[in-house]
Amino acid sequence: MKLLEATGAEAIELLGDLMMPFAELAADPVIANCLKTDQKYKAISYSLKRHPQTVLRFLSVCEGVPFEDYKPTALEIPAKLMEVINNPTVQGLFFTPQEITENFGGSVTATTEVHEK
Repeated sequence: MKLLEATGAEAIELLGDLMMPFAELAADPVIANCLKTDQKYKAISYSLKRHPQTVLRFLSVCEGVPFEDYKPTALEIPAKLMEVINNPTVQGLFFTPQEITENFGGSVTATTEVHEK
């Protein structure tokens, strides 16, 4: 899967292309809640019913295939989505620092100080 292999400029381009479909899926409160509560199959089912074109666009970018040419089989779609969802780095994208703190304890701080050279 191109998403998990791309580096450098190719990775930047791929991420730029992923932002819109990712944002649409992540903004859906049902999907976000399912992923946060580890209901992956429910998230996939809901996504396929409510956002079918967005799911296909997201997967086509993940695979590095133009949307118009991307023709996955019915069995490939959930398998590819699970591959993405189960990736630890991708999972981190669905949680804000506040949610991580609330769910796992600890604290999150940000440094806003500017250092001059």
